[in-house]
Amino acid sequence: MILLFGWLATHYARRLSGVNRALRKGIRAEGTCVRIEQEPYNRSDARQHFFAFRTADGRRIEFEDLAGRSVRVGDPVTVAYDPAAPERTATVAGRGNWSPVLQYGVLVAGCGMAAAGFAAVLLFTVV
Repeated sequence: MILLFGWLATHYARRLSGVNRALRKGIRAEGTCVRIEQEPYNRSDARQHFFAFRTADGRRIEFEDLAGRSVRVGDPVTVAYDPAAPERTATVAGRGNWSPVLQYGVLVAGCGMAAAGFAAVLLFTVV
């Protein structure tokens, strides 16, 4: 569990870095929600949102990002991305109550605390 949550915290920290860079220094483009997939086991609260946009040079980029329940297929969104790496840094900008930086920050903090908590339990169990 320590390794899993440590890996998740690292993964989301990298995503947070890319999202932050895209929002601060990136280019904005119009995009749309192209599909919503249900997570395994048909949990109604677990959905993956996929968005698509065109870069300044005309390439079509599709990416997954966090989104609220109010986002539907076909909804227009504003996308921010770093032109050097649009596939890795694209994020939906200005989509509602929570900013993308805050969302990924909460994920990093939560996974990091979970990893630290499991490490503490292991340490106190062994000692």
